[in-house]
Amino acid sequence: MDEASLRKAFERAGLCGQRAVVHSSLGSLGHVEGGAPALTRALCDTLETLVVPTFSWGEGSAECRAPEGEGWLQNGQSPGDTPGHVPVPFEPAVTPPVRAMGAVPRAVLRLSGVERGSHPLTSFAAIGAHAARYVSEQRPDDPQFPLKQLEVDDGFVVLLGVNLTRCTALHVAEERVGRRPFVRWALSRAGVAEPVRVGGCSEGFERLWPGLSPVFSVVGLGQSQLRIARLSALVSRAAELLAANASITHCPLLACVRCRDALLGGPVLAAA
Repeated sequence: MDEASLRKAFERAGLCGQRAVVHSSLGSLGHVEGGAPALTRALCDTLETLVVPTFSWGEGSAECRAPEGEGWLQNGQSPGDTPGHVPVPFEPAVTPPVRAMGAVPRAVLRLSGVERGSHPLTSFAAIGAHAARYVSEQRPDDPQFPLKQLEVDDGFVVLLGVNLTRCTALHVAEERVGRRPFVRWALSRAGVAEPVRVGGCSEGFERLWPGLSPVFSVVGLGQSQLRIARLSALVSRAAELLAANASITHCPLLACVRCRDALLGGPVLAAA
């Protein structure tokens, strides 16, 4: 596939002039002439505003240990489960996203005019006419702000060669049914450990597909496919499914601490 054929495919899928968050796997498409830059240009040429996740954790990130005495329960962590790397303050212009985000977010961050949110662990980047609207106000205590704003604006979720396990918008649905985001810690530019909120385990999200498939349109693309849904319809239906069966998104790991604590409602402060 080349850039022109990608652009035509996105137009046929109804994305022309839309605002969308895109989760992608370049490798799933087969050979793409021009690689991630060509795919990114095709998305930018088609969409009015493109939003992508640019999360950063682990080595080279701001993720750090909690200060002594911070007593959170049901926080999706086992005793002693703390970062082992030396934290580096988050800098939107230079902190790279983890490789799990894929090649497209890295290509987006290299574009002129891109805007990136300041959440130190789960930032989003956006480019296009309304980029600042989706990332400029993403606060450390509201990691899903860009997606909530897209929902208000009747934007779309595009899963390009990936399934629901990479659909961050489903964390918005979790919040709608009362699941609180987990608390993690990140090193500020002043060198102080500060609390931030992050989403939970998503490895069981594909179990929602039978109930969510009616809100998606699915079209072939290269060796893979596009799944496209209006964000508002996706979040609303996912919240209904979670309310009816809270454990439906539990991942295959039966002992998953994050899934267990999400089902309990998420983090609470220990009694003093």
